[in-house]
Amino acid sequence: KQRPRPPFRGASQNEILVKHIKDKPPHPATLNPDVTDEFGNLVLKMLAKKPDDRPPGFHEVLIELRKAKVFK
Repeated sequence: KQRPRPPFRGASQNEILVKHIKDKPPHPATLNPDVTDEFGNLVLKMLAKKPDDRPPGFHEVLIELRKAKVFK
């Protein structure tokens, strides 16, 4: 069983902060190949830098989660 991990890692808090601001998070399938693209894309959408690019609320996320297959 894989353990959860944060989207960014670094040697210092400052390094992690810079990554949060500038870097795109990795697609979840790069960390766990059993994750579907559908679910991975939803996770990336929830992690979008711009609030307007994220789902508008939990209700919309819940609807997508109910439709999505998480693992292949």
